[in-house]
Amino acid sequence: MNDEGMTVQDIEEENAQTINDLYRLLKKYSNLRGIVHGLQIAYTDAKVYPFIPRYNMLKDMIKCVLRDPSYMEVCHEDISRT
Repeated sequence: MNDEGMTVQDIEEENAQTINDLYRLLKKYSNLRGIVHGLQIAYTDAKVYPFIPRYNMLKDMIKCVLRDPSYMEVCHEDISRT
């Protein structure tokens, strides 16, 4: 947005919207970070199993992440909105 010609009210509204966007993005980041951390722990734990069972475990881990509501919220977000 152009800073010239903006009123104090316009600047305050833009600031409030930017702060809301920041907190929304921080929440999504935190959720995704938790998902990746959980996946990392599960992957590390799966390393003790032989290849065939581990392969199936890894497939299940990936499916679980892809179905996680936090991941789906970010993955299916309307990109044109930003």
